[in-house]
Amino acid sequence: MKRREFIFLVMGTAIICPMMAMAQQSKTVRVGMLNPSFAVQQPLDAFRKQLGDLGYIEGKNLIIDYRTAEGHFERLPQLVKELVALRPDVLVAIATPAIAAAQRATSTIPIVMSPSTDPIGSGFIKSFAHPGGNITGVANMYGDVMASQWKRYTSYCLPRKRLPY
Repeated sequence: MKRREFIFLVMGTAIICPMMAMAQQSKTVRVGMLNPSFAVQQPLDAFRKQLGDLGYIEGKNLIIDYRTAEGHFERLPQLVKELVALRPDVLVAIATPAIAAAQRATSTIPIVMSPSTDPIGSGFIKSFAHPGGNITGVANMYGDVMASQWKRYTSYCLPRKRLPY
């Protein structure tokens, strides 16, 4: 399974619990997705398939409103404003710039982040144990791993003493 498909699978799982409660009421669920980058069809198809396996079929009881900034981050506030105006049941924000825009746009609509490199440092959540607010989702821990790798690299590869030349 590719990394993007895995992330969307986990993201779909994070959305499922609130949606299962809504499904009991047999209403159409609206998901707003915000992507700061270019649209990639394969992860979106995996997301649709996972929701379909759970009984959510687009056009029947599921609406996915997808917005992409195509790399123009300055467009994110307007795109998330459009999504919020559609009154989705949940917002899915892909990557840190989209999560930040969604956080500024609403404090009432649940936001699923997928993924965030440093959700605590970015101010998206208070802690992993008690996130607080309206944001949950996936953290990729890339920053922690890279800091660890850099520390290991510098301890093994860089000279310990300053060379005389």
